[in-house]
Amino acid sequence: MYLCLNYCIQSSALGVIKQKIGDPLSVITGKRTIRQRDNPSVDYPQRINRQRDNPCPAEGNPSVDNPSEDKPSRDNPCPAESNPSVDNPSKGQSVSGQSTKDNPSKGQFYTLVNQAKNSDPNARLAAVSRIRGLLWNGANLNEVAIAEFVSIGAVPVLVNCLKSTDDKLLAEAAWALKNISYVKAQEVVEAGAVPPLVKLLQSENMDLCECTAWALRDITAASDDLALAVIEAGALPPLVNLLQSENMELFKCIASALAIIAAVKAQEVVEAGAVPLLVKLLESPNLEVCKCTVDVLANIAYVKAQEVVEAGAVPPLVMLLQSPNLEVRKQTVRALAYIACFASLDHAREVVEAGAVPPLVKLLQSPDMDLCKNTVLALKGISYVKARKVVKAGAVPPLVKLLQSPNMVLCENTAWTLKNIAGASDDLALAVIEAGALPPLLNLLKSQNKYVCEEASLAIGNIIGRYMDLQ
Repeated sequence: MYLCLNYCIQSSALGVIKQKIGDPLSVITGKRTIRQRDNPSVDYPQRINRQRDNPCPAEGNPSVDNPSEDKPSRDNPCPAESNPSVDNPSKGQSVSGQSTKDNPSKGQFYTLVNQAKNSDPNARLAAVSRIRGLLWNGANLNEVAIAEFVSIGAVPVLVNCLKSTDDKLLAEAAWALKNISYVKAQEVVEAGAVPPLVKLLQSENMDLCECTAWALRDITAASDDLALAVIEAGALPPLVNLLQSENMELFKCIASALAIIAAVKAQEVVEAGAVPLLVKLLESPNLEVCKCTVDVLANIAYVKAQEVVEAGAVPPLVMLLQSPNLEVRKQTVRALAYIACFASLDHAREVVEAGAVPPLVKLLQSPDMDLCKNTVLALKGISYVKARKVVKAGAVPPLVKLLQSPNMVLCENTAWTLKNIAGASDDLALAVIEAGALPPLLNLLKSQNKYVCEEASLAIGNIIGRYMDLQ
């Protein structure tokens, strides 16, 4: 076996590897190098694809290359599970009782905006409610109506309504601004909506807090600059405080907003005291709570992994690896991957000691691409400090199989993980060889993806170095 293996390596690999990385025996096998987060091998937090439409996507939605980026149709920005005001008759119908399917003329739009300035509170409420109803056509946002209302100056009028002491008017105005924010967030912010919306988060009326939180969430989702405007207006303390709400729809909205903000300014979310509250919520029996909570913690862990670990997140996260809910598992793996790769070596060991490796190895066989990618990312970080644990858990055969994936990010991180394992000791290098890693690694040397080619070269280099030690 050794003669055949030696021939395979010497004749098929050495020339290519020398072209790629120089002398393979000079490869540093143990260096823990996690490339900068702009490297495609590290999946980005959910903020990159803002998920404005649904903070807690339904299990099984299609995903793209960034982790956990299930995105419902943009034509339905307020599905029933994420925006209860739409389909719930108690919240979704206009106070005036008029049908939202009307198609009024531009002159009627002007009339409604003028009535929204009325000193008569009943007339004002009816007008604002009617405006909100027209922004929604019964199934989708009415972007034509939104553009029309914005063009005739409705936004400042609605913002002015936020100064009212009437909770009904406040709620109608906040919902209207929420719908407008989905496509015209900049105009809403420029009209001065953020400070009064933030103030309303402190209301004792949870329904009012909910519609206000949704408006702020859609503003934060529009762009990083607008998310910063929400932070600078002082939104984080009341948002974090509302994490303790028993109102499920409010909680989902708050968690979604914090997930978006954490991907922009994780430090501020940490300083607002969110992490201990979030860690406590990981033990909830409600899978919706767990799903949204892990999403926030994963985005925080991307840049503040140590704070997440020190708050005691690792044990409950490891428990959630066995959740029956696919989305919970996906977000949990993402959080643990960031901890294993971006926290200290001691914290990576803590992930191992909490029992993460066996369930992670089991997840390597998942048909879900995002889940596989983040599982390999987690094992990549773990394999640097505890390669033997990874091998004993049976990771090498499924990792070798994943080298044949058409997804280049997955191939790169898989090769990197096998590189770590092969570089740890002679017997682990032999385990990689016996699992059949060399043929697919050699094949990856032909890849046009420079990162994949580099990691395959380094993995083979580690195998060669260890193999020669075995002679």
